[in-house]
Amino acid sequence: MRGIVLLACLLAFAAAASTATAAVVPVEGSWQAVTSDGLPVYFDVSAGRVVNTRFHFRWGFCGTYGSHDPNANLEIDPNGHWAYEDPRGQTFEATFVAPDRAEGKVISVERMLPGCPRTEATFVATPLPPNPESLAAARAGIEALPYEIRLREPQGVENTLIGKVHGRLGEAFRFFLFVNRGAAARIPGVPGYGFHGRRNRILNPGLMGGQLANTDVMLATVPRRNESKAQEREHYGILIAVEETVCLRQTGKPCPAL
Repeated sequence: MRGIVLLACLLAFAAAASTATAAVVPVEGSWQAVTSDGLPVYFDVSAGRVVNTRFHFRWGFCGTYGSHDPNANLEIDPNGHWAYEDPRGQTFEATFVAPDRAEGKVISVERMLPGCPRTEATFVATPLPPNPESLAAARAGIEALPYEIRLREPQGVENTLIGKVHGRLGEAFRFFLFVNRGAAARIPGVPGYGFHGRRNRILNPGLMGGQLANTDVMLATVPRRNESKAQEREHYGILIAVEETVCLRQTGKPCPAL
């Protein structure tokens, strides 16, 4: 009997320990907050990692600065904590204390020349509400543009549009729109698209782009080397037109600067 009681106690202890150390699974999508300094911070959660970090920090009397890393890809440890270090040494970190709540801080390091003091601001981040935009609505907006754009939805990658563009000056390029989700690391059957490097943090050469509005990402091929300046201008003009129609349909506002 004593052995049975002991076994039951051990099982109860193991269950309690397992519950105590179980990691919080955060809501996927875009998150936002305002720091105690009154500055905005954003990040996305995709495939169990924190990506696309964007934050502002006040560096004492040196002024206010911003940081945006669309290629950030951060591990969330078993305690729900993650951290990003800006190239200037600033730290953007948080801990998920619930699926829909992250408590964090932005720390700016002291700098001697010029003299900028160490500062720290706290924040509580929550997921952005689901965006009403749909793949069909995004497609309709793009198809209404006065350009020759052929759209297709690749198999095996949800909420994704690939646009093949033929400009009026002879330039040709492709864009990849991810609606209400982060960018896919790979698209089957599309050579040259994707990310490489450690933890897939570096966008493949020949591609550009990033976050558009709340939950959309758009990447595109860069202008070819033999394109004229006029072709390059039209190339970027068409991409901006696609971005604007998606952002306006989603948020009612133009796309934020990347």
